[in-house]
Amino acid sequence: MLKEAGLSVYNGKMEQLNCRGAGSCGSCAVQVDGEVSEPGKKEKARLWFPPHHPSHDVRLACQTKVEGDVEVTKGRGLFGQHV
Repeated sequence: MLKEAGLSVYNGKMEQLNCRGAGSCGSCAVQVDGEVSEPGKKEKARLWFPPHHPSHDVRLACQTKVEGDVEVTKGRGLFGQHV
């Protein structure tokens, strides 16, 4: 959705240094409000490692399937960790 709007989920150098959708770098973290898929094992595991934490209430854009209307907030910080 962000891509369709001409926006990127990545901040700074992570535009070039991301994992290309593998869910391993955590640089596409966004806050999502709306109908989306449940987080999978890979996404849950990645969000346990710094700079993220499950309490941060973020999702990895590359691992999240939109299932209806959503509002996406992109955070500050290299990994989008400051929402």
